[in-house]
Amino acid sequence: MKISSGEIRTLILSDEETFYKMASEIVDRILKEKKELQSQIWISESQVMALMHIKSKTTLATYRAKGYIAYSALGKRSFIYDKRSVLAFINSRIRKAYHYEK
Repeated sequence: MKISSGEIRTLILSDEETFYKMASEIVDRILKEKKELQSQIWISESQVMALMHIKSKTTLATYRAKGYIAYSALGKRSFIYDKRSVLAFINSRIRKAYHYEK
């Protein structure tokens, strides 16, 4: 069901209780979807590469081989990665900005 902007304005102005109920439901839905995304433990190769801003599967294989990121082998050439270990690896590379003063 599509609601026009005029109907929304009428709804907001005529029934404040309904508006706040709808707003609350929207916020709850957004928070639920965010929680589901954050709770995702295993992520795909393409998701890892996007998170790490790398384009080379060879680089990803090197990180995997050196034990920098945890993974699970699903087949001979199919892997899924532990999202927490990927984020921990990224965070371990944080460098403080060098502030030069004269």
